Parts: sequence; C-alpha cells; structure tokens
Amino acid sequence: MREGTDGYGALASMGGVYTSVRDLSRWVAGFLDAFPARDSPEGPHPLRRASRREMQQVHRAFGPSVAAYAPDAEPVATAGGYGFGLFVLRDVELGTTVSHAGGYPGFGTHMAWHPATGA
Repeated sequence: MREGTDGYGALASMGGVYTSVRDLSRWVAGFLDAFPARDSPEGPHPLRRASRREMQQVHRAFGPSVAAYAPDAEPVATAGGYGFGLFVLRDVELGTTVSHAGGYPGFGTHMAWHPATGA
C-alpha cells in the first residue's frame, strides 16, 4: 500500500527523503568517495566531490562534551558541529565521524560513516 505524505509540522520531515537501503548506502558511499581530493572524473554522484567534502566540515560548532563513563574508565571527550546537512563529531580516539538521522513515528534511519577508514 502506498503511504501518503504529510505537510510540514512537528512530525513531518523537512527534507522529505524517501529511499531504499540500497540507495541510501550508495548516497553514503558518495560521501566517502569525496576523500581524498583529486582531479579524476567526478562519477555519477549528483554533487561534486568538493561539495560533498564541504558538507562534511563543521560550519556551526557546538561545544565540547565529556560522555558519562565508568569510574575506572577514561573519559571520552568529543567536539563537533553541524555541516551542510550533516553532523560532524570529532572524538579523541576515533577521529571524525559524520552522520545524520531521520524518522517518522514507526520509522527511523541513521546513516553514519568514518571518512578516515572509508567505513
């Protein structure tokens, strides 16, 4: 059965992306393919590699934080911010991760990747 759409509001997504897992994975692979910068042909992605790299840079920073941790564990400090449509988080041990989530009552997605390793 085809689902209808809702107007913008508290529960309706503002971006309104409808996709399959396969296509979402290709979208994420395009962000990973943006690194490193190079002069080879751009490929089929709708955004240039330079634009995809720019989206993965912090343009609006949020302050550093320390995650709750067990008394015998090392604290985990992170900092980051919002790029152009993506969250960028810098962790002392993991390095940079990029992500974005979305959802609707009963449905949810979360895409995340680690540019340094391509995973």
